[in-house]
Amino acid sequence: MANQRSFSLEFKRQAVQELLSGEGTAAKVCRRYNIGSGLLYHWKTQYLKGKFGNEGDDGVALKDRVEKLERLVGKLTLENEFLKKGLQSSLSQSQRDGRLSPDVREQLQIIEDGSQRVKEIIKRMLTFARQSKPVKSLVDITELIENTLALRAYVLKTANIEVAKEYERDLPWLTIDASQMQQVFLNIIVNAEFAMKNSHGRGKLSVKVATVGDTLRITFSDDGPGMSKETLDKLFQPFFTTKEPGEGTGLGLSLSRSIILEHGGEIKAESEPGQGTIFTITLPITGLSNLERGFLSLILTPRRK
Repeated sequence: MANQRSFSLEFKRQAVQELLSGEGTAAKVCRRYNIGSGLLYHWKTQYLKGKFGNEGDDGVALKDRVEKLERLVGKLTLENEFLKKGLQSSLSQSQRDGRLSPDVREQLQIIEDGSQRVKEIIKRMLTFARQSKPVKSLVDITELIENTLALRAYVLKTANIEVAKEYERDLPWLTIDASQMQQVFLNIIVNAEFAMKNSHGRGKLSVKVATVGDTLRITFSDDGPGMSKETLDKLFQPFFTTKEPGEGTGLGLSLSRSIILEHGGEIKAESEPGQGTIFTITLPITGLSNLERGFLSLILTPRRK
């Protein structure tokens, strides 16, 4: 077995660096080095925590940046909580004052909304810095996608965006963290909404799910303005965004990529200017098919007398 072999420090470092560089997907790295995905991600965790000895390279630099970011976000969280309490107290008193004009009330509401947005940005930064381990369970991926689309149904409808769905029948269930995976789907859907609405005020979002070998492939396609190669190359970098200041943090897709990698999968984007964008997520199949689940339900459900 691969995990019973003895690996040199250099061997481990090369495998992890190839994964972190983004040049090789997790599946490709595992095949190249003849190791399991669990072992690879164990090494990745050790590497980022500085447990490979004196790395003196990107591993230590990344670990240092993440630790600094976490300390910064912790301070921002405390400062924002103090600010928010004082702001909410002032707003409550001001809004109870019947002498305030509608314009002033509107400006006060803008301030309150801005405070909430700051809180959400800090929350996402903290999530990015800490990157907690997923809590996995068996999940019906199409049901999760449907629930995610339902969350955006009103926005999609008012933005004149048509949603087309194509799900292969009897798809297997996946062992994933449903909350984290929904966050990935939301990031992709919201970005597609934004691109199509701002490009031509309408659009079509296509969602497809199918099995490919021992993996499940999920694709989100939009007919938005597309992206240049320069933008595509930076798409998954932390804090990179093509949106105007105040419209995006640049953490959504970077965090999404981390989540997918943590699940042993891969995510990629394809796009050309004027040709829309396609996001493809590939996840390993470890669950039961719907037919298998139905069969188990039949034999395990007690019969009524």
